[in-house]
Amino acid sequence: SYSCINNTDPSITSIHSGIHPTASVMHQGGRVNNKDKRRAEALPWMPEVVSRQEGHRSVYTGHALGRWHRRGFNHVPSTRPTHERRLLFHQDEERQRIRAFLNQVSPSFSDIVSNAYYRVEQGVGKFTEQLQSGFGDDESGDEIDTLINQIDTAQTAGDSLYAYTHLTETHTPYDADEALIEQYLNNHPYPNRPLEAVSDPDKPECAPIANVPYTEGWFTDRDYEVGTARWYARYDACVTEADQKVGRVVDALSDRNLLEDTLLVVLADHGESLEEHGMLFSHAGL
Repeated sequence: SYSCINNTDPSITSIHSGIHPTASVMHQGGRVNNKDKRRAEALPWMPEVVSRQEGHRSVYTGHALGRWHRRGFNHVPSTRPTHERRLLFHQDEERQRIRAFLNQVSPSFSDIVSNAYYRVEQGVGKFTEQLQSGFGDDESGDEIDTLINQIDTAQTAGDSLYAYTHLTETHTPYDADEALIEQYLNNHPYPNRPLEAVSDPDKPECAPIANVPYTEGWFTDRDYEVGTARWYARYDACVTEADQKVGRVVDALSDRNLLEDTLLVVLADHGESLEEHGMLFSHAGL
């Protein structure tokens, strides 16, 4: 399998526009510049085409991306996924330098500042998004429950539906059911080495390992007890849970006699490195 680029913002932009990142958006998150934004806002955009030109209902559920990613949707998510709380304070190099300095002063104080930053950003972001888009946070359950509710709404109204759901199960920190993780761990001979060998940014041998600044608080006592093999198991368990969510969509469409009239596309915005290319549990350097 191949992805056009290794980060979410440019890849999703390509998925909805059909334009390669070299001609649209090349950067991710806090590194998106004004040139990227101007290009993105001028691109043809599938949700806009189907909703405004074709008259279909267009909905977006799951991982909440802002800015141009919301264009053309009748429904968008307005909350951030849980794992972003851990990622938010590390979005760019400046925040990483601040985090490293605060960790030297006091790890506990660093966590307090990180959580405070997240809460302020979340509050301002929600308020701004609602002012700009007019969409509130009306999601309950998970993104598949929301999608199924939107399918029902469209079917009741007799509307055609274009739906985009962004799953993040296979994104670090690979939060999955513990029993499922242990099942994979017991049934598969994963490569293994001590977790300390790949999670200490002060060790030269850890330099090629991606996501080291992000991993604080991600590794559990059980992870340290087992080693890197357990993170392979965590990833596989997350793949299973994502597959189950896709299965729920298929079942919902089948139960409503909509499956034969639905084009269902399952794809990824990028891959993940599980120690290939000198990186562990990441995709940023692929």
